Amino acid sequence: MAGGIAGTTLLLWLLSSVAAPALTLLGTAIPLLAAWYFARRHIAAERGSRAVPRQLRALARVLAEAAARPGEAPCGVEVTAREDGSHRVAWVDASPARSERLTRALAELVGPVLGQRYLLREPVARAPVSWLGEAVWRRSGEVRVFPVPRAFSRRSDAARLLECWQRLLDPSVTLHHRRSKVGRTLRSSHLQKRPLGGLAALTTVWE
Repeated sequence: MAGGIAGTTLLLWLLSSVAAPALTLLGTAIPLLAAWYFARRHIAAERGSRAVPRQLRALARVLAEAAARPGEAPCGVEVTAREDGSHRVAWVDASPARSERLTRALAELVGPVLGQRYLLREPVARAPVSWLGEAVWRRSGEVRVFPVPRAFSRRSDAARLLECWQRLLDPSVTLHHRRSKVGRTLRSSHLQKRPLGGLAALTTVWE
C-alpha cells in the first residue's frame, strides 16, 4: 500500500512538473499565434488590394482586345488607384462612345451574375509552389464565374471574348450558355455573386 501511495504521489508530481511549463508555454504561444493569425490576414488583405489593379488591367485588356474590329488596334488601358480606395480605368486613344461601351462592359464583367446569356468559367489557381526549383501553379478546385457583358451577348462576340481570354489570361477558361447543363449549374451556384468578391460596380468618371 505504501509503495502504491508513493508511486501515486510521484506520478502526480511528475505530471504537475510537466504541466506547469506546458501551461506557461501555452500562455505565451496563444498571443503569438493570435498575432501570427492577424498578421497573415493583414498581409493577405494587402496582397488582395495590390492585386485589384492588376486584375482590372488584365480584364480591361481582354475586353479592349475583343472589342477591336478586324484590322483595328485595340485601345490601351491604364489603371490607377485613387485616394478613396477606388480604381480609375482609362481607355487610351478611345473615342467617348467606345470608352463608355467598354466601361459598361467592364462593370458588368466584374458585377454579379444575373440573367446574362453567357458565363465564363475560370478555374482558380493556388499560390505557386516550388517544385525542383520551378514555380508550379496548382488548381484549387474552386472556380470563378464571370458574366459575359451584354455587349458581347451574340455568339460570335462571346466566342471572340473567349478566344482573347484564353490567349491573354487563362487557356483553361470555358464559355457556357446559361441554358446549358453547365450554365444552369453555374448560374444557380453563383447567382448574385461577384467574381472578384467585394469589388463594387464601376462608374464613369470624366476627367
